[in-house]
Amino acid sequence: MLSPELGQISLIAKGIRKKEEPLLRLWEYELNLLEPKEEGLYLLKEAKERKDYSSYPEVATWAAADAGAELLAQIIIPQPEAAPVLQAFDRLSQLS
Repeated sequence: MLSPELGQISLIAKGIRKKEEPLLRLWEYELNLLEPKEEGLYLLKEAKERKDYSSYPEVATWAAADAGAELLAQIIIPQPEAAPVLQAFDRLSQLS
């Protein structure tokens, strides 16, 4: 999970009531998190959908966005660079 304030964090959805829909790739969420007592996993308390980046006019555009999301999940982004990375992703999503 990439947060503009915290950088890259790990979280677990332990204790959250089951929703009909899971968290989806290519969506932006507003998360309510509980900080870990020690360094480790944040606990997800609530998630609200903010923006859907998954609707693209062409399959090739969607495939490129999905590949970009996978790349973001695999690389380490330091906290000071998290907000600019998310802003760049938002600008790129508006080009389609």
